[in-house]
Amino acid sequence: MMRQFSRHQNVADPAELCIMPRVGHILHGEFNRADELIRVGTDTMEASLDALRDQLQRASRPPSSGPEPSSPEPLRRSS
Repeated sequence: MMRQFSRHQNVADPAELCIMPRVGHILHGEFNRADELIRVGTDTMEASLDALRDQLQRASRPPSSGPEPSSPEPLRRSS
């Protein structure tokens, strides 16, 4: 149930940047490979830093407002 909710949430509000170290070859009980996991995670994060900096830079910019909306014409009374 939670997995289904997570998928729905990801579709509704996708991440702007997803960092996914490739560690599927390491089983969850292989604690003796912790150093390898840390190295893979560190390498993946370092490879993603430029993308992260770009995202942060875009997020810190004020939104572009585009052209100013035109004001409606004032109402004129007919005589």
